[in-house]
Amino acid sequence: MKISLEPTAEMQRVNGVSCRIWKGVDDHGVPIIAHVACVSPQTHDDDVAARHRLELHDVGYATREPISLRSIL
Repeated sequence: MKISLEPTAEMQRVNGVSCRIWKGVDDHGVPIIAHVACVSPQTHDDDVAARHRLELHDVGYATREPISLRSIL
């Protein structure tokens, strides 16, 4: 099976771990949602790794997790 995924700005806790929600489809067109805790580019090229970090960071964060006002004040 192959899947194509794109990151969303949505975050959700899964088994106590904060995960980014990625959405996409498998090779048969079935919609897929993946909860991704970590993405690690497998390269020794610093420019490629930096570009990857920037692109993922640009997606932003929209959390579904409750936010404590104590952490803001």
